[in-house]
Amino acid sequence: DLYGFKVYLLKGGYKAYRNCILQQFEKEYALKIIGGKTGSGKTLVINEIQKLNGASIDLERLAHHKGSSFGALGELPQPTQEQFENNLATELIKCRANNATIFLEDESQRIGNVNIPNALWVQMRKAEVLYLDIDFEERLKWIVEQYGKFDIEKLKEATIRIQKRLGGLILKQTLEHLDNNNLEAAFHLLLEYYDREYDKAYNRHEDLKCTKIYFEKMGVEKIAKQLIA
Repeated sequence: DLYGFKVYLLKGGYKAYRNCILQQFEKEYALKIIGGKTGSGKTLVINEIQKLNGASIDLERLAHHKGSSFGALGELPQPTQEQFENNLATELIKCRANNATIFLEDESQRIGNVNIPNALWVQMRKAEVLYLDIDFEERLKWIVEQYGKFDIEKLKEATIRIQKRLGGLILKQTLEHLDNNNLEAAFHLLLEYYDREYDKAYNRHEDLKCTKIYFEKMGVEKIAKQLIA
């Protein structure tokens, strides 16, 4: 207060605050999950929905991680689990105040080193998925633009982290393409791998409520408007 900040005293202190935070994850929310394969621009759509005054939460922004082996590239250090929960609950409170449908990206429960609280995760698994169906070449172009700006050695390190799942031949070819600065060829192989992984995860959920929406081009504003509608 002496330094000019407006100060509030929390009744019950931080313990009461944390209890309030944890209670947010037990509440029922009207959720819509934005799904789609890697490179579909799901995070861009989430943020565009906010610009259009819709209710959405960018889980990857809160986690400082994009969820894959390449997810830490260009990100700040991840928050602690507790801080992630505090920030996520605050976003839920804001969205709930508007009594609106909340759009979330289709994520694994674990995002880097933090986890989506289980009660909220269960709700996400039950919610309808709006699946962005975008052509491979369009997604590849976007991936090259987004990740091609990073240092080649960092891209190679991220690729090596998934070597067991990639297989020896694909790993060797991808690293060779990166060494030759042939980013499109490297990301083509990686995108094929991530597509297979997404299909496996998608097919495991037989009870999934899913609406596929085909978009020829990745026009973020157009997609966001259609999802809101």
